[in-house]
Amino acid sequence: MTASFYNDAFLTVELSSDSQTVDFTLTPKTQVTITGHIAASHNPDFSLQNVRVSAVGYTTDMAKTDLSGDFQMSNIFGISAYVITFQLYGYADTTITIGVTDQAIDLGTILMRQEFLSPFDVYATLQNNKVTIAWKDGLKSEPLLLQMDYNECPESYTNEPNENVWLGNVFRLSDTTTITAVEIHTDVYDLSEGVVTIDVYDHNQDLLITSLPFAIKNDSVMIIDIPNIVVYDDIYAMLHFEGLSESVHALCFDNSDDNIINSAVIKYPDENIQLVSKYFGTNDANFAFHVRVHTLDPGNPETSGELSVYNIYRGLSEEFPNTTNWALINQEPVEQLWFVDSTWTPDDIPGEYRYVVEASYTAGSSEGTFSNEITWDGITALTDPAAFEGRLNVYPNPAQEMINVEVELEVPSEMILSIYTVDGQLVDKHQVSRQNHIKISRLTDQLPEGTYFLHLRVNDQATVKPFVVIKK
Repeated sequence: MTASFYNDAFLTVELSSDSQTVDFTLTPKTQVTITGHIAASHNPDFSLQNVRVSAVGYTTDMAKTDLSGDFQMSNIFGISAYVITFQLYGYADTTITIGVTDQAIDLGTILMRQEFLSPFDVYATLQNNKVTIAWKDGLKSEPLLLQMDYNECPESYTNEPNENVWLGNVFRLSDTTTITAVEIHTDVYDLSEGVVTIDVYDHNQDLLITSLPFAIKNDSVMIIDIPNIVVYDDIYAMLHFEGLSESVHALCFDNSDDNIINSAVIKYPDENIQLVSKYFGTNDANFAFHVRVHTLDPGNPETSGELSVYNIYRGLSEEFPNTTNWALINQEPVEQLWFVDSTWTPDDIPGEYRYVVEASYTAGSSEGTFSNEITWDGITALTDPAAFEGRLNVYPNPAQEMINVEVELEVPSEMILSIYTVDGQLVDKHQVSRQNHIKISRLTDQLPEGTYFLHLRVNDQATVKPFVVIKK
């Protein structure tokens, strides 16, 4: 005999008549509590708050650790097995299985491993002889999957033997984002296992990054890591087949719904990337390959409250993503979310450069995130406009509700004050007639959390100051 929230009962009954009554006595299951403490594996004295604790077994229960890292769950019933999972952004999920008796259980201290979240949306701006690099805090990021397909696989495509071809999707981006990986889904048919790569092209159809070679599997979702890099316009993420003597496992192709955004693309050597629909001569069709892009975008996850500092490196774009020869440009770890690189000299080779920013935590460092390219023109870049003569004060910094800008000049002059995002978008502009002292205040409630740059131009003089907007 079974009943919810009662222990099972077994009784042997001897049937002696066509109808008889038997009494069963069921004892209620014992409700018990599970308690515990959660800390970081790299420092057991560092208690983790806001850890989500979930228990699944005879019943389900959820809890969250307090400021001391402690938790308690009481919707637990004895003589049952429970799977308990601990989750906190920035730490690897931890799962344990326990057998619950009729006694309260103290799990003691559970240690969780830190994952070292990377900074994201790293953007470099060159002005005069200095570069301002700004980024966002990895502990305030949120993973986002860019997916064009509808999870249907009515068809699939692969290479012909010895064919050099790229298959993938175009992703139309309107905001700056950081790509971290590319995901592919292959069809169930067992063809041949071959070595392929993921290539990402920028909006100009220039190759941005290539993954390490990997063996493609059939009937699989494969997540292929690529170096973290900021992008701010359309990209093409594609699977590259080259030098394969046989057709390998096929890439799923979704044409199941007219609402699919037409994004499937194909490329051959020395040819432009084009839509598959155009290649097939069916311009009114909507196709998408099962190629998805993993990104980091701004978020507000609950974390342990741990802080990180940053290191910034600079190197030639042609060496990207190999940073072996890149120079560390900060003498001390950087605590804020920007850095001004004034280390350029006439000896620096003119050309395209990138920066990479890595976060340092108590127990280790994150994977670095690469910036956009900046063009260094050599000695000509050291020719400044006239030095700014005056005082510019931006406060409070960080700003939570309002930012104040105060300018004092030696002589009355016309001024232009502009506020830009890290990716160069103008968000505010003030033009002031001839004055030698101004104070402008602006509410920040319409500005998303992040780093901004205040540009001040006075006649032929110019200066820039970064500031940060934070939310309550």
